[in-house]
Amino acid sequence: YEGIYSTSVDRLEKIVMNLQKVFEFISSKQLLQAIESGSTKRLPPQSCLITFDDGLKDQFTNGLRLLEKYKIPCSFFINTIPLAEKEVCLIHKTHYLRSVIAPDDFYSDLISYLEKNNLEVCLKENDIKNAAEQYKWDIPNNQKLKYFMNHLLTRKLNQH
Repeated sequence: YEGIYSTSVDRLEKIVMNLQKVFEFISSKQLLQAIESGSTKRLPPQSCLITFDDGLKDQFTNGLRLLEKYKIPCSFFINTIPLAEKEVCLIHKTHYLRSVIAPDDFYSDLISYLEKNNLEVCLKENDIKNAAEQYKWDIPNNQKLKYFMNHLLTRKLNQH
């Protein structure tokens, strides 16, 4: 199903090669120096900093290895909650579920759970617009699901 999967090394390599045609890769150190100096003039006009979020194993074993091959700097933003709390993050649990449950079933199961627990939340027209803007690379149903889970559901669960 259309869940969250790692990008293959071949696909990542194609993406990086395409980016390299347009951008000059910079390091986080270069970016920080430019910010601290108060001027981005020290950066190439078409700068690109590659980042990896969450610090997942495949990012390190595949992504870093590929970028090192081409001597391209990158930054990792490591989520330390799983280490500190010895618990898988909710978002990673969700990614796994989305990879093994059909999207329509996932959404209907989620709605059923919310209704059983009196946590009904619905998307308004403005929410759908915000979802489309925030998740513009996703198909409409995934935009709505992500917006719902990351904004409305989180807010509702915190109130409950």
